[in-house]
Amino acid sequence: MRIHVLVNDRAQRTLREESFDSPVVSIGTHDWNMFAFAGLPRIDVVHDGYYAVMRLLKELGAPDERRLARRNRFAVGDFTLHIDLYPHPDAVPKARGVCPACGDALVEHQAGGAYRSIARTERRCATCESVVLSLRDAAGMVGKFADRSAHEWVEVTVASRCPQCLESMTRATYASGHGEVLVERCLGCELVVFQPEDERRLRGRTHGG
Repeated sequence: MRIHVLVNDRAQRTLREESFDSPVVSIGTHDWNMFAFAGLPRIDVVHDGYYAVMRLLKELGAPDERRLARRNRFAVGDFTLHIDLYPHPDAVPKARGVCPACGDALVEHQAGGAYRSIARTERRCATCESVVLSLRDAAGMVGKFADRSAHEWVEVTVASRCPQCLESMTRATYASGHGEVLVERCLGCELVVFQPEDERRLRGRTHGG
């Protein structure tokens, strides 16, 4: 598993980022931390190749521990800490036609109806269930939403590569009346990547709904 760590300031400018293939990644203020950055608390990211947990270390007592999702964002003072997980050792994917999230093959199929006016082309990953589709078809999958990042001055680049042009993608914040999600997209190819939980959050669905 590859761990990608990134720190943004309040203006969403990238201050530092780095990727690690180690089973333990230490984050913190001191120079001896693998990801040293002034203002961050001592955090260890530990994984077994399949799952990863974040341990917020305290001076006394047991550490706080939480399981990490594929993409994670934490507000830390004046900074935003991003911790992204790439399950395959060859991530970050750099080949056309593979899933930007895990590196496995994308399979193209039609969805949304038999008529051309409402049908959309999706590329899905059978491994992590990520979906790649065009920006114009996004509302057909996740419902009506607003792009809250449309008027930001700074585009935040991420480590994921576009499965079509192989350029680095950027983050965007999509919001509906039910919630908001962070997605990765390629504006040049007009593609967006949705994780399985993104559709549920934007549509207001529970895991069982």
